Amino acid sequence: MENGIARFQNGDWSLFGRAEGLPPGQVRGFFENGDMPGVAVSDYGIFAWTGHRFQKLSSLPRGYISTPVRMVDGTLWFTVLHRGLFVMNGGRVRKMGTEEGLDGDDVSNLVLDPEGSLWVGTNKTLYRWDGKRFLEIARTESAVLDVAWLPGALAIATFHGLLFHADDGKARLLTQENGLPGNTVLDVAADDEGNLWVATTTTIARFRKQQWQDYLAGHDEIMQPAVFNQMDGLKSRSVLPLNHVTAMRASDGRIWFATSHGLSVVDSRLAPEVPARASMDEVIVDEHQQPPMSLTVPPGRHRITFRYTGLTDVAPEQTRFRYHLQGWIVTGSKQEHRAKSPMLAFRQEPIASR
Repeated sequence: MENGIARFQNGDWSLFGRAEGLPPGQVRGFFENGDMPGVAVSDYGIFAWTGHRFQKLSSLPRGYISTPVRMVDGTLWFTVLHRGLFVMNGGRVRKMGTEEGLDGDDVSNLVLDPEGSLWVGTNKTLYRWDGKRFLEIARTESAVLDVAWLPGALAIATFHGLLFHADDGKARLLTQENGLPGNTVLDVAADDEGNLWVATTTTIARFRKQQWQDYLAGHDEIMQPAVFNQMDGLKSRSVLPLNHVTAMRASDGRIWFATSHGLSVVDSRLAPEVPARASMDEVIVDEHQQPPMSLTVPPGRHRITFRYTGLTDVAPEQTRFRYHLQGWIVTGSKQEHRAKSPMLAFRQEPIASR
């Protein structure tokens, strides 16, 4: 929010703004700080709750402050645009850079993994802090915008696609050519089932665990994610173009998305919807209706039309179909096959999905 922050607790919203000590600037991140999170507000600095109002932390460097994180040792890490990475410990601020293993001052993201370790993304590299220096984990083609931890792999959001990086070092980039709905990935989040939720500049999508695992292993060339819109409950398909605050996973497992028309939340632990069921309406051969399940076509040239639909009460306009023909049986000999079209018997099966 441009005029403060809002807290959702026990079903109620509470607003905190200028009257509570927060300036009217762009919020660029939160960090754990007791009962009330600390807040980074763009050019204004970092603010902590004192019990009755927010107060700006002293001794901070000037500039556009973003992505604050609090580690378990109590240190507070944050970035300043074009100035690099900083850490505050006991009221003292220290700049971290090439001496600690970073490749420069253009730090694009800070995030803590599920074990509390610090990860840092720059314009071309993802690092992990080992307590003394930064270890290079993965190279990227553009700035690292966010990271999600999946079973046995990382999902790295960048300006030029989504990079899957396995624990054994194998990596594979997913782009629009392979099914990613938009090359600029602002945020990623993993749910309890190992599915990956992706927020691009154009939409919000979900890749199931088996999908991204097969893609990373090289078994599939294209992924078909579930893409969500207003019919699924989203306030808008347009998310706010602010990485690190576009999508957040709460402690209860729900994932929150900031859209241009308000907040949307998904609970991945809810029972999945009943899959759409495909139904064959009719089969037409040379303008004559035939039995819909099985069919025998005599030799010669024919025009065959299949008409089918999908039965679902959940966003039916999003139903997509695949189909294949099973059991093509040639009843003529090879000689007959060359001379004229053989007799064919087959069964056609449409498959509906969302």
